[in-house]
Amino acid sequence: MLSPTAQEVYEITDPSTIPALKIHGDGEWESYPDPYVATVWFDTDQGRFGVDVSRTALDAPWVGERIIFPGEGSILQ
Repeated sequence: MLSPTAQEVYEITDPSTIPALKIHGDGEWESYPDPYVATVWFDTDQGRFGVDVSRTALDAPWVGERIIFPGEGSILQ
């Protein structure tokens, strides 16, 4: 569910280094004036994580662009 650009960026990531997270509640969508991008925030047992997402058309599926770790902000803001 990653964009082609994100696939390239994260392809060298070792999955065993990614912590297991327990998500609390539903994700919170942060919309922007551009209807083709958004950020989804998740409260977890290890802090607040987010995912910058995009789509190519209003009826196209959302794909992940960037994972946001606790303490970081969206690049879309």
